[in-house]
Amino acid sequence: MFFSPSAPLAMRALRLTVAAACVAAAAPAAAQPLNFEGVTTNAAGFNSTPFTALGGYTFENFGVATTASFGTGTNATSGTRFAYGFSGLGSSFVYRTDVRFNAFSAALSFRAFDGNTAPANVVVRGYRGPDEVFSQTLTIGNTAATFQLGAFDIEELEFETSALDAGRAAVLAVDDLNLAAVPEPGTVVLLGAGGLVLALATRRRTRRRTDA
Repeated sequence: MFFSPSAPLAMRALRLTVAAACVAAAAPAAAQPLNFEGVTTNAAGFNSTPFTALGGYTFENFGVATTASFGTGTNATSGTRFAYGFSGLGSSFVYRTDVRFNAFSAALSFRAFDGNTAPANVVVRGYRGPDEVFSQTLTIGNTAATFQLGAFDIEELEFETSALDAGRAAVLAVDDLNLAAVPEPGTVVLLGAGGLVLALATRRRTRRRTDA
């Protein structure tokens, strides 16, 4: 049986390719902030059509408002628009149905409608299927501040605002929501398979040149 001296080099290339794929899968996906500047608002400063989707994510119990809308607060960190959680519904949700995602950070605050600007709590939760895998209680104010979340590999992100709704007229305000889709495990398998094909092709080319 003919053995090409370049075979160890091909196998080394394969190992490096698979290792690189595994590292890429383990590393957190790069986050891109979602802001709400592209959502149409009416003359009153609110979204004029139902707001349910942005950047591949589904938004439930959210609207979009501008800094000129009714109420007080410094809520937008990018431009003049921010998402707000509907008052009285208890929670607002962000989720995907195709892949899991990481939630890195968000600019959070509240929009006050009764002059009460005292800090309030919200609870951020992450779910993987029916299981709660992340929970963090945050104290937010009337001015937007960036909070690190660290909810990784989730399918749904919940902003629970019961404490904010209690005894005041206010809504949660969200801007610059840093989310990133997580590649499915099959992507890593495909990367590894591609590396194997490349290594074998290199070995065959080397063998043909040696035989000639």
